[in-house]
Amino acid sequence: MRQELKWLEQELDWLKNADYLDELTEDKGHALRKLDARKELVQRLTEMRDELPSHEDILELFQSARYAGLILDLSRWLLTKGWQPFLEEKASKTMASNVVQFSKDQLDRTWAELQSSFPIEQPLSAQDYVKEQYHLNRSLFSGICFAALYDQELRQVFRLPWADLAQGIDDLLTLETVRPLVEEFEGDEQEQLQRWLDRQQTSILHAMEQTRAMCLEVEPYWKA
Repeated sequence: MRQELKWLEQELDWLKNADYLDELTEDKGHALRKLDARKELVQRLTEMRDELPSHEDILELFQSARYAGLILDLSRWLLTKGWQPFLEEKASKTMASNVVQFSKDQLDRTWAELQSSFPIEQPLSAQDYVKEQYHLNRSLFSGICFAALYDQELRQVFRLPWADLAQGIDDLLTLETVRPLVEEFEGDEQEQLQRWLDRQQTSILHAMEQTRAMCLEVEPYWKA
């Protein structure tokens, strides 16, 4: 089943790139409105989007025998507790313990990862942020898993700045979708596009640095 889950992940790994392209081409490329080469860029980005799987392709995937088999196997594995033999004795005891304490242990672990990944004492580059996207998303998903155990308002105060940081990483990756196209232009249009990308990245990074400082100052809600 692990191989089948890996297969599904690979089948869907284009979705984020599609989101970035859709954002750039939305409303006739409104995000690119200050560029002289907007029309040509939108056309090129649209071509790139058309090369990705379509809505019909996704429906075909979800209606396939392989996908249905995976969902059935996964449901059976969960309902029959097929995962239990893979647990060590310590893990089994943890599973049987109080869920609130278990959640605090997991949230402490992801919080330590965030503090290590986004240290307040040093500035981070765009590459630094992108590299830590996995750790940030894992922390956010862990918070979602245990959300019902904690006060919603306290949880939101802590989580929203981190969600803003995750959006900032997506914004940086959206710019990276455009960057390879710089070489397809010449002269003033090329220089203007390069300057625009650099300015956008600088602006996003400035906002992210301020948000990161805010993130690390908020007390974790599960410790309140």
